[in-house]
Amino acid sequence: MTTWKRYWFVLKDQLLLYYKSQAECLNLSACRGSLNMGLVSSVRPGAHRGPPAAAAQGFTIEVETRTQVVVLVSLGRFSILELALDQMWAR
Repeated sequence: MTTWKRYWFVLKDQLLLYYKSQAECLNLSACRGSLNMGLVSSVRPGAHRGPPAAAAQGFTIEVETRTQVVVLVSLGRFSILELALDQMWAR
């Protein structure tokens, strides 16, 4: 069974960093983990596989590396666009 957790994501160079919240990120706390996007073999739209209920109205992306598949679920269509725009603006 999959355990879903909500995180705040930041793309910095080739690392997709995740934090417990946006506030945690803004306070310059250490990230909870990261995914090296340089090791990603594919990124594709995913098929939603269960909870949270809000994800049924959201969008799913599967990020595949040699050793794992990470499933990211946004709560809305624009969450992914906002991430990209935030990163472009920050540069």
